[in-house]
Amino acid sequence: MTHIDDGWQAPKPHTNNPFQDGPTRYRVGSLYGARTFIADADGNLAGATYRRIWAPGVNEAECWKITGWQVCNVGLVPTRPAREHKTVFTGRTMTRADGTTYPAYVQEFVGWAWTLNGERGITSVEPLPHYGNNGSDKHSIHDCDCGLHGFLTGSLTYANRDSSVSGVVRAFGNVTVHERGFRASHAEIVALYMPDGSRPRAKGYRVSPDAPLSEGFARVGKTLTPELARAVADRYPLVPVYTDLDAMLREHPTEPPQKRKEITA
Repeated sequence: MTHIDDGWQAPKPHTNNPFQDGPTRYRVGSLYGARTFIADADGNLAGATYRRIWAPGVNEAECWKITGWQVCNVGLVPTRPAREHKTVFTGRTMTRADGTTYPAYVQEFVGWAWTLNGERGITSVEPLPHYGNNGSDKHSIHDCDCGLHGFLTGSLTYANRDSSVSGVVRAFGNVTVHERGFRASHAEIVALYMPDGSRPRAKGYRVSPDAPLSEGFARVGKTLTPELARAVADRYPLVPVYTDLDAMLREHPTEPPQKRKEITA
């Protein structure tokens, strides 16, 4: 199994808060919702947008803050490596309108220039952002966008992506609850859904935000190879794997979504 020191993968995350529509509410105790993961070759499950690997058991949220850049065969550098180019003669001679000539040059990409402890170098492999906590003892998920996400209703984002695995997670600790989903300081995977391909899959990429989660799960296709499915099951040996959606949701029901509150004058 590939060893990953800090549990983070690339690519760089983008702002993605489909869960945070409507007013924020706070929750004490456990909350069950659904989400999609992307499996790697070793069976590790990571978020589709925020590529942090979920470990077996309890996971603790970290801030999505870049703390450095990982350079191949060099290590972690503090500043983002810059794209480096060089001027290359094309071998052609160009003619101006007045009849004079000049050599033609182009800018050719060389690599990414990095600096570490005063030493400089060039790498041909694109550096990857490295993420970590912001280091503040007073930090709270209520004051920023970090947290482990889950859906309570509607579409499961990225359910149709290759190597996707959807399932049910239990959130607890500091939890903010919204109309469609939640963010939590702690969460764990309690069930995984990997259909065997014999069930007809619903068409379409997204469903209505107000639809039940079962409709989002119906978008999950058989995109895993048998070998990768076994790797996922081996990586999370205590998490039950279901090929029957109804059975999973019956044994691991999710939380009903928050109802919208109409504001009257």
